[in-house]
Amino acid sequence: RIHRLTMPDSELAPVGLVTPLVEQHVWLEHQADALVVDSGTVLGATFTDLITGEQGWIEADATVVATGGFVRDRDRLLDARPELADLTVVFEAAPTSDGGGHAMLEEVGAQTHNLSEVGVYAHSLVDPRTGFEDEALWPVPGLMKTLVVDLAGTRIADESESTGFGFVEHLLAAPDHRLLALYPSTVMENVEVRLPHYNRTDVHETETVALDELEAAGVFTQHASVDEAAAHWGVDAKALLATLQRYDELAAGGKDLDHGKDANDLVGFGDQPFHVLEVVAGAAKAFGGVLLDTHGRVLDADGEP
Repeated sequence: RIHRLTMPDSELAPVGLVTPLVEQHVWLEHQADALVVDSGTVLGATFTDLITGEQGWIEADATVVATGGFVRDRDRLLDARPELADLTVVFEAAPTSDGGGHAMLEEVGAQTHNLSEVGVYAHSLVDPRTGFEDEALWPVPGLMKTLVVDLAGTRIADESESTGFGFVEHLLAAPDHRLLALYPSTVMENVEVRLPHYNRTDVHETETVALDELEAAGVFTQHASVDEAAAHWGVDAKALLATLQRYDELAAGGKDLDHGKDANDLVGFGDQPFHVLEVVAGAAKAFGGVLLDTHGRVLDADGEP
């Protein structure tokens, strides 16, 4: 995906080195539809040519199903993580993460495990544009230099934890399952809001969404005062003011005595206007899949290959 692995003395990732050697056997724009089974043994897979519509099947000594992502299949996602049903969930995954590989394997009786091991972040905002409502938007840089509070106006954690999967637990525990990230004015000077480049095949990887468009949609708002922000987002104003004042004290002292955030990420607010966005859950990665034996063979419900 975005984590490039390079080989010594090469600008290419390992797949890039291998591809020219096998390109005559690589079929792009072809979709695998189902596994072909005879007497309990997988012989290959049926396919559809997405350009011509031609259908057929390929016989193979071994068949590898490598489309394990399913986080864009909302029903499958909620079966794996039912607690997410209470959250607003957007997608931080490629369009191919549709569970198609799981469906093919289930049809032939494969045994699955660890399906609940789904990686969910809590560092995105909802894309308000028509046709993009299920897509994540990323503020870049992320939430590390923000102040994240719940609707009671309480700071909930070290904001740099938002780079990991555990941060979503704070969202699940928050009143009404809502968290807000407050951006100091000095941090906002360098903020861009981007669509993750692997989320959609029809979007260039550097596409950004203008802040004024997000402000007009009400998903990323600027406020001149604590009272104004509290009224807009339904937060306890008195508690929010106390939280901001405490955060400014910690920033001035250069040490986060409350949650241990790195001093470089402690940025005070002062009396300047600030921006606020609502943090939502972003389904990103599925780590569960089919059960394998030590030879990499898929096992059925009885533990047989």
